[in-house]
Amino acid sequence: IDAGYILLAPVTGNIKGVVWEDGNNNKIRDTGEDVLGGVTVSLYNLGGTLVSSQISAPDGTYMFVDIPFGDYYTKVPVVSDKVFVLFSGVSISGDSDVSNDFGVGTSRLLTLFPGETLSDIDMGYAKKISIGNFVWDDTNNNGLQDAGELGISNVKVSLINQMGAIEKMTLSNSDGSYTFNDVAVGKYRISFEILAGYVFAINNNTDQT
Repeated sequence: IDAGYILLAPVTGNIKGVVWEDGNNNKIRDTGEDVLGGVTVSLYNLGGTLVSSQISAPDGTYMFVDIPFGDYYTKVPVVSDKVFVLFSGVSISGDSDVSNDFGVGTSRLLTLFPGETLSDIDMGYAKKISIGNFVWDDTNNNGLQDAGELGISNVKVSLINQMGAIEKMTLSNSDGSYTFNDVAVGKYRISFEILAGYVFAINNNTDQT
């Protein structure tokens, strides 16, 4: 009277991570940065069918358990006063996995193998701001926007982040104004193109106008 056994192989896995807010725009979840509880994290299969939803805990964590192996993506909602921290293209610990590959607020493709736990699938937000003002013809070269001095249109303006990468580009409007909206809080430089027939006006360090 024999009893035979076979090894039961796992056919499911887990996906977990943290929802957090990037306070310094370095695209990495640093120690002490705010975590976001109460955020709905949804898991979809590659066909776009909702598999499960979780609410992030007070410490920002979420976890989908016993998920059949296969291809998935996660999604978090748009928040009015925040922007998403986007995936850099290279997976590193503590980065954001929001890539918008499957719509706004979605992660990159997540391939789950049997018995595997995909950790560190973090969803990053950042407070948003606007940056901009005015490109103009400083006719007396005093570094001030004097009355009657006109704006210059169609000047290419670039927003450069702390890592030296161009995040956004725009052209100045017909009145010389330009604005970068929905920019994450952080450190930036602004680059203005060189215009034929012009040099840059002096940098006035004493008057903000």
